[in-house]
Amino acid sequence: MAKTFRCDPDYPVVQTKAGKIRGFLYDDVFTFQGIRYGVAKRFQMPEPVEPWEGIKDALAYGYDCVWEGFPREMPAENIMLPNQCWPQSEHCQYLNVWTDTLDPNAKKAVMVFLHGGGYSVGSSINLEPYPGDGMAKNDDVVVVSLNHRLNVFGFLDVSEYGEEYKNSKDASLADMVLALEWVRDNIQNFGGDPNNVTIYGQSGGGGKVSALAQSPAADGLYHKAIIMSGVIHDKDPNDPSAATNAEFLDALFAELDLKRNEFERFLEVPDFVLIRAVRRAEAKLAETGKSFGWAPIPGDYYPGDLPHKGVSEYFKNIPVMIGSCFAEFQMDNGLREDPKYLELFADAYPTVPMKYAHLMDTFFRKNTLNYAKQRAKEADAPTFLYMFAQELTVFGGMMSGHGADLPYFWHHAEDCPAANIGPDTDKLEAIMAGAFTSFAKNGTPDTEGLPSWVPCTPEHVNSMLLSAEPELYTDREEAVMAYVDEHGEKRRFRDTPKYEEAVKWPY
Repeated sequence: MAKTFRCDPDYPVVQTKAGKIRGFLYDDVFTFQGIRYGVAKRFQMPEPVEPWEGIKDALAYGYDCVWEGFPREMPAENIMLPNQCWPQSEHCQYLNVWTDTLDPNAKKAVMVFLHGGGYSVGSSINLEPYPGDGMAKNDDVVVVSLNHRLNVFGFLDVSEYGEEYKNSKDASLADMVLALEWVRDNIQNFGGDPNNVTIYGQSGGGGKVSALAQSPAADGLYHKAIIMSGVIHDKDPNDPSAATNAEFLDALFAELDLKRNEFERFLEVPDFVLIRAVRRAEAKLAETGKSFGWAPIPGDYYPGDLPHKGVSEYFKNIPVMIGSCFAEFQMDNGLREDPKYLELFADAYPTVPMKYAHLMDTFFRKNTLNYAKQRAKEADAPTFLYMFAQELTVFGGMMSGHGADLPYFWHHAEDCPAANIGPDTDKLEAIMAGAFTSFAKNGTPDTEGLPSWVPCTPEHVNSMLLSAEPELYTDREEAVMAYVDEHGEKRRFRDTPKYEEAVKWPY
């Protein structure tokens, strides 16, 4: 069916703090893509863009950050979550806006999305369900998504090389904070309410939300938070298998045939050459039994995660939704034939088919439960917990894994073939999108099609099972989680890289 489109020299044009931008109107949604919210020199803190004269186009997405490892094979199972590639650069401070009105008095709830991919890969457009047009059109909210620095560009600590690099390990979070400042300063002209901003993210994006929640620099820039499959704890600084920052710098400089005192040359290495050297350095360290990963590092800018530092003072007054998917990474716990486990599983999840019991996630779920319990004890604002457990019809039947919830709340199930589950597809979209956007608007996820959603309390863990047949349940998961911890097979989340798999790039 044909859709209306309009993009004229003077319409739609919005005044931002730095200057005017031109977007387009498509299917009753105003869309602005590739708005530059900041600039930054390598490893330095970002700064707002300089003002400009005239009108700048916002008609195409901005650069993705350069990823740690480029895809070398065709994407697997693209029927689940179709993805797309885009030009990459370390200069990736761009955001996108979707809204159904440009009335500055509309004061619609604003939802700012942080993409997944851990802290190393991904972008705001990497997955087909990511565009915010469906939520803007159907749910009366303004949606913002953004790119920011990742991996070596966002988290490498080079503070030893000068005062201007003292926050190099915080560059990624600082990009996100600057984007939220842009939202505060500009979103009203896109129909949004700068005093009603929800930050939300899935997987690594959920981890970014929880990191911002602990970072004083983000205080006051958001008013609600949603953490989806994203409770990622800080790295253990005492882990003997983890390479130190100095060890990684030694390995990285060696891969570039540089000495550690040749920092000025290091700054000039092209970003795509640097990212390949990062991959080689990681692989070379792995050969010695050492691992090195990217994540927020505790310090002045980011004090540390909730389990170690407690709920930050600002975050105590912020309503939170938090949850995970039933099967996440489809890891087999080895308890298919264990009668005691199957009994505990049936008590915890009576509506989930028993054939999926061996795939019950503990990678995210245990941390998510603990996070919700700690917040309920320490915070004044409510904590709403959920579990997404929907059977899909792919591969003869499959329980929802990592990211399976994304197509539904975005109203993009039609773009993900495996997310289409017959007549229940529209029902599930309405439930999921309704809950998320109701929370953004009102601080409570109650919506049509759901039982009354009771938040967690210091005494009880209340959780909503989100599916086409939702239910609220209380205190049912702890026993089965503990049993898997004690008796289940331990599976690694990801294999360490091998040096020979990292392609050498001449430099």
